Amino acid sequence: MTDSATDNICPIIQERTPYGVFEVYTTTTGISQHSFLEVTQVHSGEVIHCLPSYTSQEISALRADGMVYFQQDFSVTRPNLLIKTADCLPLFLGSKLGWAMLHAGWRGLQQKILQHDLIKKLRPDYVFIGPHICQNCYQVGPEFQEHFPSSPGLQMKNAHWYLDLQAEASLQIHKMFATIQIEHSNLCTYCDKRLHSYRRGNAKQRNYNIFRPNI
Repeated sequence: MTDSATDNICPIIQERTPYGVFEVYTTTTGISQHSFLEVTQVHSGEVIHCLPSYTSQEISALRADGMVYFQQDFSVTRPNLLIKTADCLPLFLGSKLGWAMLHAGWRGLQQKILQHDLIKKLRPDYVFIGPHICQNCYQVGPEFQEHFPSSPGLQMKNAHWYLDLQAEASLQIHKMFATIQIEHSNLCTYCDKRLHSYRRGNAKQRNYNIFRPNI
């Protein structure tokens, strides 16, 4: 196998969490080695409950930006979960009850996707935030003062507003789960040329964030 072929199937990051492995690929070749569940992402605050009775095709037809499954629903198979991103946050949330994967850009955070009833029911004790655009690269308009009033992630620099998606997400998470453990990748999709970034001009390409639970 050539080096370029190997690059196509190797993850950019591979993070071991208490509940499984979080990986990021930049090609469909990379994710094709895994089976997974995904939804049709629409930049919303909607999260769906994955049930064993659903086929992967039925789940993929649902318009949402998050998936949750509970261990009690799955006696044998523990499905992998996939979220696509360009600059938005990919988040894994885990607890002894189950797991969730979310896609959260500014719209999802504004719509409080992290406070969805299914996330509250999950009662996560751990979060991993994957690669996303950093605050220094994410210039936004003045209307974001209305979208995120008093947010620690919204700051003015050199007469322009910049939003830290991770800071806003962490604030929302800690408001619900004060003692939760939050880890992150420290990679910016705009700065790191290995990753795809909508703001860098990769409008159609995506990063594939997949969570594979412990067996």
